[in-house]
Amino acid sequence: MVGAAVFFVAAFEDTTVESGPQPASDLSAAAYDLGNQAAKPFPYYDSVEEARPFPVTLPPNTYENETLQTTYAIAKEIPEVLVQLPCLCGCHGASEDHGSLLDCYVDNHAAT
Repeated sequence: MVGAAVFFVAAFEDTTVESGPQPASDLSAAAYDLGNQAAKPFPYYDSVEEARPFPVTLPPNTYENETLQTTYAIAKEIPEVLVQLPCLCGCHGASEDHGSLLDCYVDNHAAT
């Protein structure tokens, strides 16, 4: 459930600043050091191409809970978005292969 909440907050967060909305590329450049993955406070990929091949997410029908089914279905449908979103749950410190929010959906992690 935490993974689902993080996904929805990150996906729908208000990204306006005093000068108005900025393109996503400008926002990530302002928030993170784009030249160095290790310098980022939370892992994500700067481009879809950098993240390929995408990890395989769990099938939504793995869960009986409708909310979990929905979040895993969304993860399966939009991996190119999730690889460019940072994971804020802290699991990146426990696994060296954790590179973005999408990695939380390859196992039961996003459901906990």
